[in-house]
Amino acid sequence: PVFTDGFKSRMPQTGSDYAFHAIFGMLRGARGETAAGEESGAIAHGGESRIPAGAGPWRVSVAAVNTSAEDMDELIRMLQEAGIEAEPFFKAMNETDEKGGLVLPEAELFLCVGPEETGYFAECLNSDAAARALSVAPPVGLEGSRRWIRVIAKALGKTVPDTPPWAGRIPAAADNEGKNLSGIRAYLSLPLSWAPGFAGLIREMGGDIAGISVDAVDQTGLDYLRKLEPLISGSEPNDQAPLIHVSGFQEFELYNILGKRRPSLFVGRGSQVLTAARMGIPSISLDSRAFYGIRGAVRFVEAALRAVRFHGFPDILKDDETGGAPAYEHRWAERRPDWYIKLEGKY
Repeated sequence: PVFTDGFKSRMPQTGSDYAFHAIFGMLRGARGETAAGEESGAIAHGGESRIPAGAGPWRVSVAAVNTSAEDMDELIRMLQEAGIEAEPFFKAMNETDEKGGLVLPEAELFLCVGPEETGYFAECLNSDAAARALSVAPPVGLEGSRRWIRVIAKALGKTVPDTPPWAGRIPAAADNEGKNLSGIRAYLSLPLSWAPGFAGLIREMGGDIAGISVDAVDQTGLDYLRKLEPLISGSEPNDQAPLIHVSGFQEFELYNILGKRRPSLFVGRGSQVLTAARMGIPSISLDSRAFYGIRGAVRFVEAALRAVRFHGFPDILKDDETGGAPAYEHRWAERRPDWYIKLEGKY
């Protein structure tokens, strides 16, 4: 077991850096005595040496956590259809050396999906001369999936066709010519690295973005913020409710913003989905759902249309005397969403 109080963690929302630091330590422990001429601290590998960049066969080991089996299958499938050999990192990491230490799977590139959770592990791997890692956001949406493959291919020194092999797998339900989400204004609440993908998917399917809440922002997330700018450029401004809201799982702020933005669809996780549903807003939960890649885009569009068309559950919650009771008094909802922060700062 790996224990963390969260506060000393660089990733306090998940503590995943503690877990990956422990795994990395076990990998370093697998090297045994440093061989002559070998750089001190090198990680033990299953093969003799790492494959030179660009030489092929472009073997990739995919590290991802909090990922459903369907999402992992889609990641592997997308890479393989682009001519890149791939396997899940934790499934492949089952070899041990003569001392029982863990051996890093042989791969030219270690793909760490989800910077908020695996970014630290990518840093650890890149700090070692024997490994090369790339930290990437999950592939979400049609164009987002194409970009995802191109970024990985570029890191491998490989080129992929403009029309990807999986293009034929896009059924009519996710065909962007159909603009299936036209007229839908969605509010998103999710990790920053996910935001451009889901916002882009909604826009390319004809929908609009009512606003976005992200868990946290630091210097590693600036590129994702820049990618969000064109995706919300046409959204309706509101000086009482920001288009981009940074505050992970602050129910009061979310309740306040949703009341002012009044989206027709909410996309989020955990109790946030219940908060939106109690306000009568059709919602999609990203928990335990498979929304990565092309198949994930299809699932998302179908789930969004189903939520908007059949909104009996949020209607019941909103009208029910118990379930629909406002979470906060009306006078609170009339204030700016950051009002209580200013009040705390005052005192």
